[in-house]
Amino acid sequence: MSESTWSPDYLLAEAKALAAVQQRPLAIEHFWQVADRDLAGPAPKDLGELVKRAKSYIRFDAAIVKHGIPGDPDIDSSIKRLKIYEDNVASFKTDEDVLIFFCKTNLLFLGREIFNKAFTFQTHARVCNFFVQKRPGALLNEQDETKERLLLYPRGSFKSTIDIIDCVQWIINFPDVRILVLTATVDLATAFIGELKNYFVVLAQGELTVFQQLFPQFTVPKK
Repeated sequence: MSESTWSPDYLLAEAKALAAVQQRPLAIEHFWQVADRDLAGPAPKDLGELVKRAKSYIRFDAAIVKHGIPGDPDIDSSIKRLKIYEDNVASFKTDEDVLIFFCKTNLLFLGREIFNKAFTFQTHARVCNFFVQKRPGALLNEQDETKERLLLYPRGSFKSTIDIIDCVQWIINFPDVRILVLTATVDLATAFIGELKNYFVVLAQGELTVFQQLFPQFTVPKK
């Protein structure tokens, strides 16, 4: 299914069809299953195709906002992201502006499409929704009223990977931010910091990743 056909009503119809096949009440999980089906495969490498993919993410949030009931954390996250998008869309002048904005505001997009992680909507959208939905232009202490969060997920669910990508997102929104990483052992904390650092380090041959092309001011040369 072409991404250009996505609309709130299309996503609703497809989610309803999946729910009927599974003989279950319609839920946000069915929308996630449609997204995973329609956006299967690796992330696009062309910037123009990535912009199309980014717009699919905002159409997905628009569908959840239109057909969901506020009060559910996942639906509320879509409401926040759509509002942030609507507040900023007039400022987009280039494809790069669009992608920079989505990197700063949509954690699932940043991990799945820019860093090409094996994330799925059905498994990882809920985890990404757990984190702060960043608002460019707002002060650090104004980002969210909830200041303390505890994520309990099983091993192998990419929770540490998503947490590190969330750190990347904080850095590109607030370059002067300080982040404290606490783990059970020093070696594990060092590994996490190394993984975080690698997103910004340019390889010896000088080839930039898509992320580094969008945020060259954050890149550092490999020593």
